[in-house]
Amino acid sequence: IKHPAPPPAPCAFDASLAHCTRQDYDSAFDALARLADDGHVPAARIALLMVEQGTRLFGRRFTASAASRRRWQALAETLSEAA
Repeated sequence: IKHPAPPPAPCAFDASLAHCTRQDYDSAFDALARLADDGHVPAARIALLMVEQGTRLFGRRFTASAASRRRWQALAETLSEAA
């Protein structure tokens, strides 16, 4: 009997976005911040947006250290330069 392969596990970025679709913004931010700290450019852009516009867009404030915000901004700019 042949068993089907298990479905692939979602990547960490997709999983973080799934938190957003469930409106679990705190978990989404935590996951995105970890990815951003690891150099994931799209996660850095979203995490930075959440810090800068969190109250306006998500009804809550997200915080990150100044050093993290600078790193994320630098990552976000690398994506902009590549476009």
